[in-house]
Amino acid sequence: MAPRRKALITLLKLTDLAVVTAALVISVVLDTDSKAITGWPAVLEMRVSLRNFLFVGAYLVAWHFILKMRGLYNSYRLSPASRELRDLAIAVLVTAAPLLPLSLFIGFDHLDGRVVVTFGVVSFVALGIERRLLRAVARRVRGWGRNLREVIIVGDESCALDAAVKLVQREGLGYRVIEILGTGSVSPDASDGDGAYLDGNARVSGNGHARPAARGYANGNGRNGNGRNGNGRNGKGNRHATTSAHASAHGRGPESVLHKLEELLAQQPIDEVFLAMPLDRTQPLLQPLISLCEEQGTTLRVVASLAVLDWSRAAIDTLAGQPVLTISSGPPDTLRLVVKRALDLGVATVGLALFLPLFIAIAIAVRLDSKGPVFFAQDRVGLNRRRFKALKFRTMIDGAELLQPQLEPLNEAEGPVFKIEADPRVTRVGRVLRRLSLDELPQLVNVLAGDMSLVGPRPLPVRDVSRIDVRWHKRRFSVKPGITCLWQIESREPKFDEWIRADMEYIDNWSLALDLKILAKTLPAVISGQGAH
Repeated sequence: MAPRRKALITLLKLTDLAVVTAALVISVVLDTDSKAITGWPAVLEMRVSLRNFLFVGAYLVAWHFILKMRGLYNSYRLSPASRELRDLAIAVLVTAAPLLPLSLFIGFDHLDGRVVVTFGVVSFVALGIERRLLRAVARRVRGWGRNLREVIIVGDESCALDAAVKLVQREGLGYRVIEILGTGSVSPDASDGDGAYLDGNARVSGNGHARPAARGYANGNGRNGNGRNGNGRNGKGNRHATTSAHASAHGRGPESVLHKLEELLAQQPIDEVFLAMPLDRTQPLLQPLISLCEEQGTTLRVVASLAVLDWSRAAIDTLAGQPVLTISSGPPDTLRLVVKRALDLGVATVGLALFLPLFIAIAIAVRLDSKGPVFFAQDRVGLNRRRFKALKFRTMIDGAELLQPQLEPLNEAEGPVFKIEADPRVTRVGRVLRRLSLDELPQLVNVLAGDMSLVGPRPLPVRDVSRIDVRWHKRRFSVKPGITCLWQIESREPKFDEWIRADMEYIDNWSLALDLKILAKTLPAVISGQGAH
C-alpha cells in the first residue's frame, strides 16, 4: 500500500473512532432520564472509572475491527454510495445490538435500551454523513489530478478503449490509464477510421497501431472517421483525460500480452489491472491474469461485455468464495429496499390500528347485506410467481368464483383479465366498497406478512396469469405486488396493454420518491373515483 494511501486510511479510521465516541457521548447526554447525567456540564464534570474507561476502549476497538471486516476501509471507487451505506448499516447493527447486554454484564451505569437505540441511529447518521463528505472531497481532489490510481487495461482494442474512456470521463473515480495492451481482436466499428485518442500519448487506432495523440485531450479524429459520435469519442477535442503512456500495438497474442504486462508491473507501480473484452473470449487470458496479479499483489478487475441487457441489471455476488454473476430485471437488492420494507411495515401497522373501527363497521355491513364470510381469500400470484392468499372484504355473493365459468362469454376486458361492468354477483355493499377501494383494506395484513407491498403492480388471480402469453408481461413478477400502483392513480379503467406498460414503467423507474408520490396521489384518486376496478 502506498504511504499516502496508508496515511489517508489511518486518518479515516481515527475519524471514525472520533465520530463513534461523540455519538456515544451524545446518546448518553440526550437520555434526560439518566440518573447520573443531566446535560453537558455533568458530562464534563463526570469522573470516568477505570472499568468504564476500559469498557469503552475495548468497545471502540471492536468497532474498528467490525468496520474493517465489513470492508469499509476498502476502495469504493467503483461502488455506488448505497452499497457503502448498506455495509455501514450492517456494521452499526452488529456493534450496537450487543451493547446493552454487555453494559449490564460489565456494570456500565449510563446505558439502557433507549440510549443504545439512540446511539445506533446517531452513529449511523453521523458516519453516513462523514462518508458522504469524504466521497465529495475525494471526487474534488481526484478532479485536480491527485489521489489517482494507475491502471493497465488488457483486452481487445474496442472493449479496452471503451473501458479506458469511461474511466477517463469519470474524473471523480480517480484512475490514470498507463497502458492499453490490445490482444489484436478489433471489433468492426473499431476498424473504420483512423483511431481514437485518449490523451497525452495514448491512442488505440482502428488498425491497432499506437500513435502519438494531441497532448492532454481527446482528439476529434475518432473511431469511425470523425469519431465514435461524429466529433471524437469524448467530444470534439475538448475532453481532458488523465492518461499517459502508449497504447500497445495490434496483433499481440495472450502470451505476448502477459509477458508485456509482467514487464510493466516490474518497471513501475501499478495499482490495478483491468481485463476488458467480451465474456466468451476471456477464457485464454483470465486464469493466467489472475495468477499473475495474485503473484504481483495487484488488484484485477474484469469488465466482461455481456449481451445487450434491455431491462436487466448485472451485479457480482459470491458463493463460497466464487464470483457469481447475477442478472436481474427487478430493482437491485439495496438499502432502498430495506427502507421500502420498513415503510411498508410502519404504514401497515399504523393503518390497521387507525382503520380498526372502519374494519368493524364494514364487517357488520357485509354480514347484514348477504350470507357468507366477511373476508374473501383468493389465490394470487406474487413475487417470482409465488402464490399467496390475498385478503379482501367480500364484495360478491358467497360462491361467486364457481359461477365465473358461466360468465366468461360476457367478459368485457381486453387481454387475460376478467371484468364485467355490471357483474350480477356483486352485492349492494360490495358496489360501495369497490367504488371506494375499501374492499382492499385487509391487504394491509398481506403487507405485514411480506406477500405484498404498499406500492407495486396489482396481484393477478391464477386464472389471469395462466392466460398471459406475452413473455415480457411476466416481468411484473420481478417485484412484490402492491395495494396501489401507477395506473390506479392515472386511470381507473385502463386497457390491459396500458396497464402492463404502466407496471413496467414503475419497475424500471422505481424509487422511494416514486412510491411516496403514488401513495400521496392514491387517496385523492380513490375519493374522486378516478381509478380502480
